[in-house]
Amino acid sequence: MANFIKNIFSRASKRKRHAGGDQQKAESLSNSYCEHTWDLDRVRDSYPSSKINIRNPGHSQGLSSSEAKQLLEKNGPNALPKAKEITDLELLGRQFLNFLWGLLLLAAVFSFISFIRQEKTDQSDLWVAIIIIITINGFCFISFYQERKAIKAVSGFKNLLPEASVTVRDGTEASIPAADLVVGDIIRIKNGSRVPADARILQCSQLKLETSAITGEAEPIDHTSDPAPENVNIFDAKNVAFNGSLCVDGDGVGIVIRTGYWPNCWIDYKPRRKT
Repeated sequence: MANFIKNIFSRASKRKRHAGGDQQKAESLSNSYCEHTWDLDRVRDSYPSSKINIRNPGHSQGLSSSEAKQLLEKNGPNALPKAKEITDLELLGRQFLNFLWGLLLLAAVFSFISFIRQEKTDQSDLWVAIIIIITINGFCFISFYQERKAIKAVSGFKNLLPEASVTVRDGTEASIPAADLVVGDIIRIKNGSRVPADARILQCSQLKLETSAITGEAEPIDHTSDPAPENVNIFDAKNVAFNGSLCVDGDGVGIVIRTGYWPNCWIDYKPRRKT
């Protein structure tokens, strides 16, 4: 029984190592971005429908209304998917629906049965059962707390998204709902406004963005339109304005490179790459 319990707990410890998987996911997310390493010529060639004026990006024509409408119908709105609401009780109960916990619980039952069938003076099996049950509950409550915290963080992030965006389409600047933005839209970033979608900066003047909710940086970051070296992580690049960032100084012009739940958009719409 002792060896069995030891093997079970060794498997439980491996679950902690999967935390490294989060880092791998972050690296995969970073690797999916490439626009931060491009110069303006390549950005223009990769997004021909946006009609970017590389000499003066502020005078870019932007997408046509018809192209924007087609992309919006194809990729969906620039909004995070609405998560199914779940009560705390349901969330807690879900933590116990785990094959490993089932094996541990079975081991606890066997230990308790063994205690009953043996002399009551030997309480080792009873203590094994108690320790297993306490361990299961401990892990489940910790997992519940972390998942509940993550859900609240995502819900709070939705409040950061602006309702409207100053966008250039058909050569005309207008305010449109942020939910209607599509990849390739030319947007203006102004002091006091939030960035409505992930955008590669094409032009800026003393642009500072507060990105603590996205990158964890406590202080506003100076941004630029210059391309980043290829070995620079997207989250360390200074030429990408992330969705929800607050512009605290300066202004800029950018091209939307991701919208909403962007993996779907990235699958359906890829910028043209130069060969």
